Amino acid sequence: MCSISQYEEWHIFCKHRTTSKVMLLNAISEKRGLIVKFLKKQGSIVMLKITLLTAIFLGTLLTAHAEQTSDILSLNCRMGVCSWVSFLDKDTIENETSDKPYSIVQVTGMMGESNDEYPYDSAKSDIEWYGNFQAIVYCSKRFPAVQFDPHLEAETSTLGVLSPFGYEDFSVSFYLKVCHNIKNTFDTSVVSGLGYSENERLKFKTMKQWKGLFMPNRVADPSSLIPLIENIFKSNSANDRRYLQKSLQTLGFYASTIDGKWGKGTEGAFIQLFEYLNRFYPKRGYIADYGFDDGLITKQEFVAFWNDMFSCDTGKLLSITDACS
Repeated sequence: MCSISQYEEWHIFCKHRTTSKVMLLNAISEKRGLIVKFLKKQGSIVMLKITLLTAIFLGTLLTAHAEQTSDILSLNCRMGVCSWVSFLDKDTIENETSDKPYSIVQVTGMMGESNDEYPYDSAKSDIEWYGNFQAIVYCSKRFPAVQFDPHLEAETSTLGVLSPFGYEDFSVSFYLKVCHNIKNTFDTSVVSGLGYSENERLKFKTMKQWKGLFMPNRVADPSSLIPLIENIFKSNSANDRRYLQKSLQTLGFYASTIDGKWGKGTEGAFIQLFEYLNRFYPKRGYIADYGFDDGLITKQEFVAFWNDMFSCDTGKLLSITDACS
């Protein structure tokens, strides 16, 4: 199962699995070494009894958790192999009850897998639990997302809950369980009935950036706009991308190669651009003027913003800045 390395979710789960198994084997080896030292001083009958008790204990170690919790979910089953999660704790760490409601939930639990035939039933499956996990789940009709290993701040994409891509099945099932306590039946009528519609996949790395997707006009950090800008940048032709980099270089914000590629240099240049504009427009009125305040930036909105920004003509955004002095 861990050969499916092209998808980030599987990377993370496979990494957990490998690390946890190594840690468990190391712990078992250490315990066994102590037991062997003790047994050398004992008779063969005592050795047999203790060895049997140890084997029972270690065998129980992998399955005890499954027996202790009833909140077990099959997230993905393919070719007779199922991935399972068992939820240990779910804690809502933030709720927003405005006109754009959302909920952020921190989840901890255990991961496992089993070899099963359909129908898949945790009560009848011999699940091998191989590691713990932590995730942040962003419950939102507009920007649904699941971020595994949030402390790594890895690039994460919002989910197409209504019409998920194949590699999103795992995360969407996880999301629906946490946010709506339902099992994913892949029935679009059920999901649309919950209020979901087709949505664009947008990328973010931190909780602050995710909030920026939702309400950029309420977030002071200019980086909240960057995931939206990145999507627009990448949708342009190579020539247009190089033109944007050259323009940012002219303003003194970009100092890297003009290659038309999105990287830290380009990302940093756009952050500097918005920070610079905010010095002269502290109320950030331009954010609403160009439609950047609804959590989406269309190509038309970005083109209008750029054409009205990159000019020293009277009335243009840069006209009142020292760049046009």
